[in-house]
Amino acid sequence: MEKRLLNPEKLADNFIIERRRDLPLISISIRFLSGSLKDPEEKLGLTRLTWLTALRSPKKVPYEKFHEALESRGINLSLSPGKETFELKISLLRDNLREGIEKVKLLLVDPGFREDNLDEVKRTTIASIRAIRDDLNSTLRELIRETALLPPYSHSSLGKEEIISELSVEEATAWYPKLISSNFSVSAVGDISSGELEDLARLREFISELGATPKPGSLPPAKFRAGARGEDKLNKLQAGIGVSFPAPPINDIKGSISFGVLQRILSSMSSRLFMELREKLSLAYSVGATYTPYFGTGLLTAYMTTAKDKKEFALEKLLEEMKRL
Repeated sequence: MEKRLLNPEKLADNFIIERRRDLPLISISIRFLSGSLKDPEEKLGLTRLTWLTALRSPKKVPYEKFHEALESRGINLSLSPGKETFELKISLLRDNLREGIEKVKLLLVDPGFREDNLDEVKRTTIASIRAIRDDLNSTLRELIRETALLPPYSHSSLGKEEIISELSVEEATAWYPKLISSNFSVSAVGDISSGELEDLARLREFISELGATPKPGSLPPAKFRAGARGEDKLNKLQAGIGVSFPAPPINDIKGSISFGVLQRILSSMSSRLFMELREKLSLAYSVGATYTPYFGTGLLTAYMTTAKDKKEFALEKLLEEMKRL
């Protein structure tokens, strides 16, 4: 299969596009630096609930009808709230770009804080919290996070069940202006013409007019918030590498526990991956591992980012370290 190198173009501090003529769709991502790390301790999960409720539908428009109208026009909208960022993403055909942008504007400026929307979001969130609580591997990860990591990384972006159930529409309405005024970035991928580029630039200006502040770069801004180096990674010649191996399935209790612990060990700053590949050989910008316990065969994946001119050697060394397991 032919390899294709990404060639993103940074048009402004918070505006990045990738011209891909081989894509039939245009994908637009708007990312706000307003994840649940902004929540007061007694209201963990407030940001997540507020974003999900506000962007389900604009005022006086039922959720189902709004999204049915989008889908009938070939516009797909997805919402991804996380600990540090919230991402609003739309994928659409080029002919529908302006219509899609107008729908996004409507959502942002006129959020639908409806009781039924909030109730549905609360039910879904509480179900997710209970699923995590009842899953052995999730329980293990939560235990490690609460005992081994320092705030603000130690809390779940979902919040606590008793807190979620008490949140009101009034609280969400009062909290939303703090989210929409956060730092933000816009990125787009696809066969983007000069006219479409102007439409995207106007979208960026519109969000700024709502009170949001441009944020350099379009990547998850953990490094900015954590006080570490804040260089724009797009200016680096980086390559991402990942290798996966079979691992125990979710119904192998002993095996999944062992690999859950192994994943944490491989992802720590004192792990062999970190010490050998980053500290000794200076091959990795970041390095770690993930374990996914599917009902069939699970997956253990080791990953790293490295300079593109070192990727072959880095992959060789990554495989060596994993084989030693």
